Amino acid sequence: MQLTEQQPAQTWTEAYPIGNGRIGAMVYGGVEHEKIALNVDSLWSGPPAKRNQAPVKGTVADMRAAIAARDFQAASRYAKDMQGPYTQSYLPLGDLHMLFPLCTHSSTRYERTLQLETATVTVEDGLYKRSVFASKPDEAIILRLEAVAELPLSFSAWLTSPLRTIGWPDQDHVGLAGWCPEYVAPNYVPSSEPIRYTSYETSSAIRFASAVQLLETDGNAAVKNNKLVVEDARYATVLVHMETSFASAQAPQGKEPITLIRKRLSETVTSTYETLQSRHLQDYQSLFQRMTFTLNETEREKLSTSERLAKYGANDGKLVELLFQMGRYLLIASSREGTEAANLQGIWNEHIRPPWSSNYTLNINAQMNYWPAETAALPECHQPFLTFIEELSEQGKAVAQNYYQCRGWTAHHNSDIWRQAEPVGGFGGGDPVWAFWPMAAPWLTRHLWEHYLFSADRAYLTERAYPVMKGAILFCLDWLVQDESGAASPSTSPEHRFLYKGQPYPVSEGAVMDLALLEDVFHLFLAANELVGGDQQLATDVKDALNQLKKPPLSAEGALQEWTHGFPGEDMHHRHLSHLYGVYPGSQWSSNHQQKRYQAAKQSLSERGDGGTGWSLAWKLCLWARFLDGDRTDALISRSMQLVREGDEQHESGGVYPNLFSAHPPFQIDGNFGFVAGVIETLVQSHEGFIRLLPALPRRWKQGAITGVRCRGGFTIDLKWQNSSVLACTVYASCENACVVVFPNAMSTTENGERMAIDAGKLYAFKAEKGQCYTFQNNG
Repeated sequence: MQLTEQQPAQTWTEAYPIGNGRIGAMVYGGVEHEKIALNVDSLWSGPPAKRNQAPVKGTVADMRAAIAARDFQAASRYAKDMQGPYTQSYLPLGDLHMLFPLCTHSSTRYERTLQLETATVTVEDGLYKRSVFASKPDEAIILRLEAVAELPLSFSAWLTSPLRTIGWPDQDHVGLAGWCPEYVAPNYVPSSEPIRYTSYETSSAIRFASAVQLLETDGNAAVKNNKLVVEDARYATVLVHMETSFASAQAPQGKEPITLIRKRLSETVTSTYETLQSRHLQDYQSLFQRMTFTLNETEREKLSTSERLAKYGANDGKLVELLFQMGRYLLIASSREGTEAANLQGIWNEHIRPPWSSNYTLNINAQMNYWPAETAALPECHQPFLTFIEELSEQGKAVAQNYYQCRGWTAHHNSDIWRQAEPVGGFGGGDPVWAFWPMAAPWLTRHLWEHYLFSADRAYLTERAYPVMKGAILFCLDWLVQDESGAASPSTSPEHRFLYKGQPYPVSEGAVMDLALLEDVFHLFLAANELVGGDQQLATDVKDALNQLKKPPLSAEGALQEWTHGFPGEDMHHRHLSHLYGVYPGSQWSSNHQQKRYQAAKQSLSERGDGGTGWSLAWKLCLWARFLDGDRTDALISRSMQLVREGDEQHESGGVYPNLFSAHPPFQIDGNFGFVAGVIETLVQSHEGFIRLLPALPRRWKQGAITGVRCRGGFTIDLKWQNSSVLACTVYASCENACVVVFPNAMSTTENGERMAIDAGKLYAFKAEKGQCYTFQNNG
């Protein structure tokens, strides 16, 4: 399973990504001149100025009074007064350049591939072959270069960076060292000094280092003027090491990167390419091979990936499989245990001022990155985000107290490696429609709860998840208006304005998303509290608040409205679907629970339409799957697989670039991850307390199979289907638990040695034993 092109990449969104969670690279595959763009997960601008010193002029009471008086302009002004700094930016380390002086030919045998089974980029041009991968066990970018014809292999290699650098102290190796800016303004903010440095000696910013290591060759090699030169060889193995000084949000210079680089060089000096490759494959494939997905279609004619996208799109079932597995590959490559969480671009970025600072956008995008982590059999890849949430909650305690005089913790629209929890906006420069949103905590805590549901790890729930959930609950209880209204105020529906007397405003009370988040986190906390034997008085307070919570309104046409006062939205086709949170990723509104709201949400989604950005299409795919509509999921998969080329994008059109990066546009990786989650939701769902099979099967998928789908309760599903009917199903139990399954067609199983029939659409329950598997067959 591979991406392939017959020419080198001309743009960044044509280059192929590799990564090990901590370090990443984009391989262009040039013939005469190869460029490999380099990234490290902890290379950010900053640190920020001392936090929690923002001049809070307005108060929550002022905002609430203005909202009650319908003075929404004043409410917005107060929201601006409460803004803190913008987040810092994720930065590129630089580029590895390789010059091949003998490659002056124009080859018709060129092929560039990204092999997902091996996480390896291969470039072949008829004369030479090179393979590139990012090794987690050896923490390096590894290149194998080989001559496949008579011409000898000769090349030079060196490093460059767009950041400020210092002289490399080790003349025996090709190296690069430098430091980050103290501040980088967001790319959407005009500034006379958007990138601000201090001197290397006085800077408190993150420092970095990188080095090129020649591991083995049969040719002549030397380091000249900080370049590695290899001549008259048949093969060579080259490693690229990258390190930063970042140790934690409190220790931007807690490590010495040059010392770490030297340690890496000494640790790998006796290795061989075969050993490095073997360790890499064993590590990577232990994750990637947990899941298979097949649509049982014949291969179409041999075309490049971009040609297949342009000609067939979602009609090419093998291409659907490729995009699905590409999402899993990207999650493994950008989020591993012990690394930073995947940001807006995963781990890959070429700009000092990247789109939206390449930060953590907490009103949908960072969460969407991890929607498939549990279901797609990659719970270890979820860990960096779970850790990020725990650390953010610590920063968010001071914000809750200093900004709002509330208990617990809160966070807002954006965060960064420094775990910023304040409302962003540059102290009054941001539009409150996105800059003011203090409801990240309840959404983030759902991830902690979901990790428990899939793992059934009671110790994790008690020791790690519950304290963070409790802190979010304390903030939510204090944030609710303490009167009969049962609303959250002030409130925004992220990035979407309402209309009042013909004018658009961002801030009101009781945005339906806030109500859905509160309802959800209250229920999750009560379930967690009962399991851990927690705070009973707090549970009583939560139950009271839940009973008083304002009910979301419906329109005359029966659609769920986005604001409790029935205000219309500024854009009826807006990309954000915040008010539908209760359906997905929440689970409070479903076909079996709160059906009136569930149907109203369905009507609202239908009115929104099927257009949108890459991530918005993915959210709609997940939602229509929850609404059990295979026709709509089919249409959204088709829209998600439109070819987009850099420089020819259409605003908020979605699609994918030639390297299968999801297009907002520009590139945001959340669309890739949301697509994986959506595909699984069409095939297997487990959020209603039972496992539902083929709930929203796209009509084009006549037959297929998927293995390794993880379900809540500690179960894993293997599934085959044909003509919308399950042919066979196997349930694996990782713990002792009751299992309930619903099949779309009649099935049978063996129970106590006897064949038992199972009716279509009926709940079938059995007690599963840890380590056992249970098989079901079509009864037709």
